[in-house]
Amino acid sequence: MVTYLIFIVIGILYGGFGTLLFFRFDKKWKQITTGITCFLTSTGTGFAASSYFQISVKNRPACFLLMQIAAIASVCCAFAMLAKLLQSDDSKYPMRKLDIILGYDKCLEQYYEQRKQQASAFCVEEERKELSLREDRLRTKEDLFREQIEGGISIQLPQNQNIAITKHFLGKLPVYIDHLYAFRSNINDLTEQLLQDIGQTDPDRNAELLKGYFAGIGMYVSNDLFGIPENSNEVRTHFRIYKDGRYTQYTIIEGSKMSAAKIHDIPGNANSLIKLSFELRTSLIASLNSEYVYNVNTPWEDFMTITYYDIVVDGNPFLSMGISIKNREQFFDLLSFLNWYKIETCLQNYINRVNSVCDIVKTLGK
Repeated sequence: MVTYLIFIVIGILYGGFGTLLFFRFDKKWKQITTGITCFLTSTGTGFAASSYFQISVKNRPACFLLMQIAAIASVCCAFAMLAKLLQSDDSKYPMRKLDIILGYDKCLEQYYEQRKQQASAFCVEEERKELSLREDRLRTKEDLFREQIEGGISIQLPQNQNIAITKHFLGKLPVYIDHLYAFRSNINDLTEQLLQDIGQTDPDRNAELLKGYFAGIGMYVSNDLFGIPENSNEVRTHFRIYKDGRYTQYTIIEGSKMSAAKIHDIPGNANSLIKLSFELRTSLIASLNSEYVYNVNTPWEDFMTITYYDIVVDGNPFLSMGISIKNREQFFDLLSFLNWYKIETCLQNYINRVNSVCDIVKTLGK
């Protein structure tokens, strides 16, 4: 009795497995090959089982007959269940049992292609929802600004600095939000591309990839946030790294190009905006915190300093960033908006993702 049950189980397993593979393959020759393979394999397994359990020659036909009956029953049940699932699907190309039995390639190809399109459309829709959610958050901040202008309230920046919300400022706010939305979208794409490249590239090239990444951030600051032409030098973005007790130049971007200009080093123990920004964990505008400006001899009319406080060496921020402007009258409102929005938090999140897969201190501090 136990021997018969074993052969029945063998038949059920091979019948169900063969049916599943029949549905999996979309070509008739594959399906035919699958059927033959399952038949031969089950037969071989039956012979092996009969030999192992020492079944007499007289009883073998009965065992094999039970195995085949179980396999046929398993095929019928599995076929009915899978066909029902396909027929109940909301596909544009409904599956009929006759199509499945005859192995109608075109029907199966259309079904698989539509499922692929549905999966792709789902991913696109999820991304669209995420971007829409970010835009809604920015619009919420715009509404807050409108409430403030109606109530005659100023926005408060770090160090208790207040900036009055004028009608001129409010009129430019929608443009600022659109630019910020484009900036965040491009920085997200830039970060995703870098993470992909780091995973597929020789680690010795990581320093080169990081330099290109930070240059890309500088480019999007100029083009997206400030909306200046690619060849303009009205806005400059620079990065410093902490090395040998000093904040030294890492890279400079003017407009959309790397710049050969030089910037001075800042001692790590100096009274500087980098030190204050790190202590307060916020970005700072130079003209509003002039007592902390280390070097006042600069052609730039104003600038904003950002430190990345999650990347630290010997108690000092390893990476800092500056955004400098030549025309304060034109760009000061935008600097204030970015300061209030806490643009450093946005950038910190992306840079932390990079640092989690590529140690920035080890890569750039060599």
